Order: sequence, then structure tokens, then C-alpha cells
Amino acid sequence: MHPAFAFVAKYLSVLRPLVQQTAEAGAHSPVFAAISPALKGGEYVERCEVVQPAPALKNDRAAKRLWDISCNLTDWKK
Repeated sequence: MHPAFAFVAKYLSVLRPLVQQTAEAGAHSPVFAAISPALKGGEYVERCEVVQPAPALKNDRAAKRLWDISCNLTDWKK
């Protein structure tokens, strides 16, 4: 094992519990978004709260480009 990798792996193992979630915790927001009667639709949900999405998520041109690339990579017919 390369010494640099061992060094990085050591610190990643310390940070992992701070950022990693259980499957149950990770499912909270998608389930909330799917079943909450308080949501109108089209909102961006994070940690079971409606929040303003980052500007990049509102970029229609980038969204279309991503969709087109994804369709091409998966042989999906538009």
C-alpha cells in the first residue's frame, strides 16, 4: 500500500461517520417528498424541509444537456 493512500484512508475513516447516513435516514426526505400533503409539487426538499435549490439546479439548458447525454448513454429513445 502506498503511504499516501494509508494517510488519506486514515483521515477518511475518521470523517466518514460525520457525513455518512443510514439507509433509513437517507430515505426520510424522498419519502417525505412523495407522501406529504403539504407539498404542492416541484419543490426541492432537503432534510424533510422545502429549501431553495442551488442556481445550477434551475439551469434548463444544463438539464436538457444532461437528459440528452443520459438518453444517449443508456440508449433511451426520447
